[in-house]
Amino acid sequence: MRSSNVQWILLAACLLLCPLGASAQTPDGDRFWTTVGSAGTLDEKSEGLVFFDRAVVQKGHTIIIAPASGQPRAEGGIDLTDSAVIRYNVTAVDGLFGARDIGMAVRFRAEGRGARVVAQLIEVDLATGAEVTRLTFDSDDPGVPVLSGYHVHEVLDCGGRAEPFDFMRKAYYIEATLTTSSVVVESAAGIEIIQLNATTCIK
Repeated sequence: MRSSNVQWILLAACLLLCPLGASAQTPDGDRFWTTVGSAGTLDEKSEGLVFFDRAVVQKGHTIIIAPASGQPRAEGGIDLTDSAVIRYNVTAVDGLFGARDIGMAVRFRAEGRGARVVAQLIEVDLATGAEVTRLTFDSDDPGVPVLSGYHVHEVLDCGGRAEPFDFMRKAYYIEATLTTSSVVVESAAGIEIIQLNATTCIK
């Protein structure tokens, strides 16, 4: 009986531990670069303009959230705004290699008059220091839905470059700009998550 009990214990341990070991293996292609909004470095000129709440960095507040269809974009007229800048260092992860195109997904909010979120992926050349903007997310682009609260939208660079990221000769960072109205109380712009991945655009 003791030998039988030991066998059952070993079998149960295997059933419990073997699936865990298998699920812990993450394919290299799934290792995207990801950051939360609150992890960035605030530009010194933007101190006091934003607040941090767990994963979120946000500028401005919304007291009453109107339906999504009622969220106006700034069009014409005089709309006084001010902005805060946050920068995020992009580090090398396996999921950024091996594909010809780049994708950037942003979980953001841009609500009320003058609210806008812009995130730019910038490449810096090690030899020359030259900076090139590789990809831009802009909540004011026509293809970005206007919704209440935080939601996700992705932009793609389908330029077909053979080596989207080259961490041997380049460095990368994301510069995010949160803009809100300086005269309208119900205006908010924020970022909760930014994710980068190497992908293949569907032709």
